[in-house]
Amino acid sequence: MRPVRLVIQAFGAYAGRQVVDFRELGPRSFFLISGPTGSGKTTVLDAICFALYGVASGSEREARGMRSHHADPATPTCMELDFVVRGRRYKVRRSLDHEVEGRKTPLKADATLWDMEGCDIDGEGRVLATGLTRVTQHVTSLLGLGDKQFRQVVLLPQGQFRQALTAGSQERQEIFQLLFDTVRYLEIERALLDDVAKLKAGLRDLDAAIRADLERAGVGTREELESKIQEESERFERAKDAEAAAHKAVKVAEAALKAGERAMELHQEVAAAQEQLDQIEAQRPAVEALRRELALAEKALTCAAAHEAFQFAVAEEEHAAGEHAAAAEALVKAKAKHDAAQAGLYRERSPERAHAREEAQRKVMRLAELEGAVEEIEAARESLVEASRRCEEAQGKAEQASKELEQAKESLGRLEEERNALRLQAAAAGEHRQQLKALETAMDRAASLERLERELKKAREEADAAEARARAADEEFRSARARADALREAMMRDQAAFLAASLAEGEPCPVCGSVHHPAPAKPGDGGKLVGAAEVEQAESAARRKQAAAEAAAKAFQEAGTALSVLKGRVQALKESQTEPEASVKELTRRHRDVSAALDACLRAEDRLAQVEEELKRARDDVANRSETQLQWESERVDAVAKEAAARAALDSCSKRVPVELRSMDALRDAKERAEKERAALDKALEAAMREHEDAVGKLSAAESALKAAQSRVEAAAKRKDEASRRLQSSVERAGFESVAHFLGSIRDADAMEGLRSKVSELERDLAAATGRLKRAKDAAKGVDRPDLEQLRQTYEAADRAEKEAITAKAEAKARCQELERARGALLRHLEERRQLEEEYAVVNRVAEVTAGRAPNRLGMNFERFVLASMLDQVAETATARLQVMSRGRYRLRRTDQRRTARSHAGLELEVYDHYTGRERPVSTLSGGEGFMASLALALGLSDVVQARSGGIRLDTIFIDEGFGTLDPESLDLAIDTLVDLQLAGSRLVGIISHVPELAERIDARLEVTMTERGSRARFVVG
Repeated sequence: MRPVRLVIQAFGAYAGRQVVDFRELGPRSFFLISGPTGSGKTTVLDAICFALYGVASGSEREARGMRSHHADPATPTCMELDFVVRGRRYKVRRSLDHEVEGRKTPLKADATLWDMEGCDIDGEGRVLATGLTRVTQHVTSLLGLGDKQFRQVVLLPQGQFRQALTAGSQERQEIFQLLFDTVRYLEIERALLDDVAKLKAGLRDLDAAIRADLERAGVGTREELESKIQEESERFERAKDAEAAAHKAVKVAEAALKAGERAMELHQEVAAAQEQLDQIEAQRPAVEALRRELALAEKALTCAAAHEAFQFAVAEEEHAAGEHAAAAEALVKAKAKHDAAQAGLYRERSPERAHAREEAQRKVMRLAELEGAVEEIEAARESLVEASRRCEEAQGKAEQASKELEQAKESLGRLEEERNALRLQAAAAGEHRQQLKALETAMDRAASLERLERELKKAREEADAAEARARAADEEFRSARARADALREAMMRDQAAFLAASLAEGEPCPVCGSVHHPAPAKPGDGGKLVGAAEVEQAESAARRKQAAAEAAAKAFQEAGTALSVLKGRVQALKESQTEPEASVKELTRRHRDVSAALDACLRAEDRLAQVEEELKRARDDVANRSETQLQWESERVDAVAKEAAARAALDSCSKRVPVELRSMDALRDAKERAEKERAALDKALEAAMREHEDAVGKLSAAESALKAAQSRVEAAAKRKDEASRRLQSSVERAGFESVAHFLGSIRDADAMEGLRSKVSELERDLAAATGRLKRAKDAAKGVDRPDLEQLRQTYEAADRAEKEAITAKAEAKARCQELERARGALLRHLEERRQLEEEYAVVNRVAEVTAGRAPNRLGMNFERFVLASMLDQVAETATARLQVMSRGRYRLRRTDQRRTARSHAGLELEVYDHYTGRERPVSTLSGGEGFMASLALALGLSDVVQARSGGIRLDTIFIDEGFGTLDPESLDLAIDTLVDLQLAGSRLVGIISHVPELAERIDARLEVTMTERGSRARFVVG
């Protein structure tokens, strides 16, 4: 940020409007603010800080209490600062609350920020923000610094220049975060912690998936799963053998059934062939009829040429007759046109039409003679129109001025009403702010209550579900326990049956020794013995169910505890609410309404000042419009007199010309119509003569055409009679009884081909059917008719047995596949968990290091480590100047030591004293040493930020006092350092000091003079 112009009004020592134009410095970038004590030197820095942030440069001064006591009560306190950021110019204006005499409520403090790109410095550019808070936020965003950081980096206030030097790690971190934009490193740290949390969640999910894989397989461990897979594999092999045997039996039965079906097909073929032959023999009469029809069609072909010639002659006669009829009709039309043309010619040559042509010629000549008189009327009419226009204009302007005067009076009344309403509305702002604060507190509590109630509902549902699962798991455990106990009892009972199975007659019993066994023990449950493996399997299942029941009971207990805790939190929050029945939605609506009302109040405050100005302008407007209305009324009276004179002149000219011809347009139209009428009469005569001549020619041609058509009709009739005689002779020679008989026998080529095809097809079908019957009888010779029903039943029984075996094998295979899938999923999840554990170990270690925890020996997180690197560069750059000013004695260094055990480390500063060869805290420096170190640090920080940061630029630095603590030699060195900055021209440096040597060394000064009516300031350069 680099200031361009500062305007101070009624602030501090400045009573009126004080302009500080930094452009007067020209190329100089180093200046001194000088003046007596209390004259207002620091006020210049306060004004800059207030314009930007609404606070003073020093923490001990309140900007609100700095209104000038010298100022006129009517003059508001405001600051206006034009400044440049990254080459773009902005303007900010900020005012204090101001009580105006005669107003019940004071003018509220306000602020506005403009983008002045392309605008004059005294103009107002594009508004970027309005209102105190919004302008401060926008300025902070533009500069990249808040007011606290601004007063530690850009402006070193009087008595507080050591703050940036002695700031703690946390405070310095806040400054460096803004200057070097290192928040992204903090985001990396947070992202790593998020990744750790996600990886932990992934491990929990995989553990749950592994448990689900084992539960889906019905086992508790991976070893149990492998054992179960082995058992199911053996069961599948047995099912495969049974399925193969059943398949073999099906093949045998299928072969027998197919052989029987083939034998039955042979016998069925003999019957079908005999039936086909009988059907074809029944079609013989139809075949003979087709042969006769084909013979007549072939004879008719010999008469085709004579028939075609006769048809052509008939068509030719019909065509000639049509031409004759057309020629006769054309002759009738030609006679009618000739008669009409002759009548038209007689009409055009009549005396009446000749008189009409002469009258049209005379009319054209009369109209030509009126042109001069009409031109005079046109000129008089234009004069009248212009006079009428001026009269109407004056009348309209007078009426408009009167109307605008009334509107201005109404607007004045509305503004006065609006001013009164705005005063009432603006007075309610304080009450709305209190309501908003109360509503925000209630909204936070209501939102927390709704969230807790949702959690309570979910916890209640989870507790109910956990209870149901616990009961179900307990029932399953009891059932499994009962089954295991029953199997164990059955196994004990079946021990006698097991021994009895090995007894043989004559062999002694191993229990009683008897060699006779009349009633050996029988196994229960349908003869099936219960083995130890089955009992152990049931016991294992019971143990798994017991573990599941205990886990479910524990989950139910934990859910109940969580539910109780949530109930207590909900009850406590309800008791703390002032409006327990109000929902978040209702409170949000009320908050929105109150916010809208507050915004309306704030807008009313802004609008009130505008309305006062508008009222003043409205009163002036009413006076101006009253004067305008009187002027236009005078012009209207003059225009009415001129209009009457023009109307009299027009009446005098118009008496010589008929009413309908008193305009040049009407005269030209009448003349044009007369000329058209004359031309039309001439053209009508010429057209009648042409039409009569044309009709005579066409009548002669039509008479000749009719005679020729009559000759063609007679010749065509003779040719038709000759062709008819030739056709009759040809039909008789072919053997037809008559021409009609011949015509009935005609068939086209496709029909004849169809007849031939049908005859041939029937002959082929007869031969084929005869051969088929012979072949079928030969094939069935010696073959017995089989019992297909018995063969089919045998095959179906074998097929059912095979399907049952296939189903059994499929079920066994499905169980094996399900177990294999469970094992595959288990192995996959175990491998995923192993990989995820490895990734978690790496990411967690990196996250711990970036968070500053073990094994991070520095105790600094990632962002603080980067900031420490930046501070090293700043300290190194600052040391270059500090060593010059301290004559090589001091060096600034960063230290990792903490001020207290609980404080942050890594951003503390210390000085290395070359005289003693030891480090010590910067707080131990004396006043002059501390000032030099602070100045060096501020300049070093500015250099590093300029070199590294793409966003924030530290183009300006202000120093308020501190030089008085330096001895003459140190003062010279400090001044030399600042002069070097001017030579570089990279930054604007302004200092406040009473040290005389500075006034002698610095050729650009802002001199502040103090008077009884307030201070004044001006630049003195050279």
